[in-house]
This record gives sequence, C-alpha cells and structure tokens, in this order.
Amino acid sequence: MAKPTLTPAPNDPPILGSPTFAADAQGFLGWFPVMGQYMQDMGDWIETMIGDVPSENIAAFAHLTGAANKLPYFTGAGAMAMADLTADGRSLLSKSGVLGLNSAGLPVGSAVAQSKYDTTTGRFMKVNDAGLMGRAINANEIAANMDLNDAPSGVNIAFGVGSKNTPRVDLGDGTGMAGFLYTYEWNTGVKIQSIVATYPSPLVGRVYRRYFDQTNWGPWIPEYSAANATTYQSVDGVQPIFQRGSNSNGAYTLFLDGRMECTRTLTLSTVAPSNLSAVWTFPYAFAGGISFLNASPNMNSVNNTEPGLGGVGQCGMSNVTNSACTVSIWRMTGCPDFVSGNTISVRCKAEGYWK
Repeated sequence: MAKPTLTPAPNDPPILGSPTFAADAQGFLGWFPVMGQYMQDMGDWIETMIGDVPSENIAAFAHLTGAANKLPYFTGAGAMAMADLTADGRSLLSKSGVLGLNSAGLPVGSAVAQSKYDTTTGRFMKVNDAGLMGRAINANEIAANMDLNDAPSGVNIAFGVGSKNTPRVDLGDGTGMAGFLYTYEWNTGVKIQSIVATYPSPLVGRVYRRYFDQTNWGPWIPEYSAANATTYQSVDGVQPIFQRGSNSNGAYTLFLDGRMECTRTLTLSTVAPSNLSAVWTFPYAFAGGISFLNASPNMNSVNNTEPGLGGVGQCGMSNVTNSACTVSIWRMTGCPDFVSGNTISVRCKAEGYWK
C-alpha cells in the first residue's frame, strides 16, 4: 500500500471580515471531506506498516528513555536496551561502506599490504604474500645482497650466498651460505633470527640462531647434534670447520667434532711492580671445558719495557673460566720493576669445546 498523499485545501482558511470570506468559507468547508478521507487512508497505511510488528516489540521500544549519544537495540523478543553511540561510531554509520573493509567484511585498500614485499606496520598480509603460509620472499627482491641485520621481522626470506652477515661457514671451498631466514621481534626491539641452511650441500637442513639485544647482534649459534658430526668428516678424518666468527674479544673457530679455538692479540697494560696483566674475555664462551691455553709475548714490545728482554720471564694465564682468563707476564727476580706506561703485546690462544 502506497503512503497516502494529502490534497491541499483550495484556499487559505476564511478570515472574518474579509471581502472573500463567503467564497473562502465555502471552498474550505468543501475540502473537509478530502481531509477526512486522507486521515482514514493514513490510518489504514499505518496499520498496514506496523501490522506485522509484534506488539511487545513496540511496547519495549516505547518504554525506552531516550538520551544523547544512545542507540536502541533488541536484547531479545520484546526486550530492548540503549547502547552508547560514540562520535566514531556515528562517523562509521554515516559512510556507505566501512573504511578498509569490503561488503564481505574483508580488509581491502590501504589496510592490506600492497605487495608481498610490503612490510608496513599495521597492515594485513594476504596468504602467499610476505612469506605468510606461502613461498618465501627472495632477499634480493628486497635489497641487493641484503644485510641480514636489516631483515624485516615476521617475514620468511630466502637469502643467497651474496647476502651479508650470514653465518660464516668454511668447508674448504670458499663458498658462502644460502638458506631461509625468519626474524622474531619483541616490542622492546629485542630480536632472534633463525636460519635453515639450503647450501652448500653438507650443511643442508642445519639450523643457526642468533640474538639481538637492542644494540648488537650476537654470534650465530649452530643447533648441533653430535650424533651426525661424523657425517661431515673429510677423507683424511679431519673435522671440517663448522663456523667462524669474530668480535672485539678476538676470533673463534668451531669444528664439527665439538672442538673450538679462540685467538686474540691482547695488550697487557695493568701495571704492578712484578708483572703486567689484562683480562681476556673469550670471543665465544666454552661449554665443554678448556684443554689448552697459550700466551706468546711480542718481543719487540718486551724490549720497550723497563725490565727489557733480559728481565722478562714467564707469561701465562690464571683465573680461568669458560668465559675469560687473566693473562700475565712477570719480570725475573732481581731485574728492574715494570713502571707506569709499560705495555706488552701478547698473542693468546685457547682451545676447548663449544658443546
């Protein structure tokens, strides 16, 4: 049923004393039946419109108390309540579609990563994009010879031998490593990276991890299993190198049989009358004990000290732990004491086990 339309009166209501009073009154009175029919039709229309609405729903709505920034909603059959309607909510309701969602309620437009290389914070990733439940991103498509230190978090990346800051693995042929990289990051900026090697062939499937403390990356730590170490022995039975690395404390070499060598040239500068010393923190902590320690002084630097070549005696290590030791050199009894400003350069080596 169409909504009734009121036909206007043929003239304004009559005004007493007007020269057209009689004509106006006749026209206005003749319009009253039209008005009456309109009221009847409007009543029928309203009854039709609400005829299918349960009376208890109408009653529930009628008993609500209106207030600013409120929206009525049904809590059940014949039951309604008022919900808060914020300015943001009104803004969304005023739009033809919800910002960032399509008609099916799925993210679209700028709410979604614009390509599989888009790592913009806060954007949704699609399956098969950015390595999410799909193929990994080629690192060179992000940056040529990408530095793994700068790899974006939460992205599965396939890197090649030209990438920077990969684990340094020497199998004797000079090749680099390739593999899959994933970076985990906390909201504090702390990160952990994990690598699964895919090249060279002796290392396929091996896993490496390292830790970022908000300032510096630590060394790559291999996930090592002694059970399969002999698989990688060379023909002459010598274990190949598993990993090499270096930092401000020196250089280290890990072997597949679990052995490790650490080296450093250390300057002894802490002066006592009878000795010079310095603490050497190993570049990679030992885990299975230390089997060999050696310190050899540079004789040119010895000659420049107060005792001189003829007055310097034993050089050795003390206070040895899995992570550090004290390196000292002593003057011989009866020779001149060391004095302020004396220093000696010493080549240090420690051997033991990293697992």
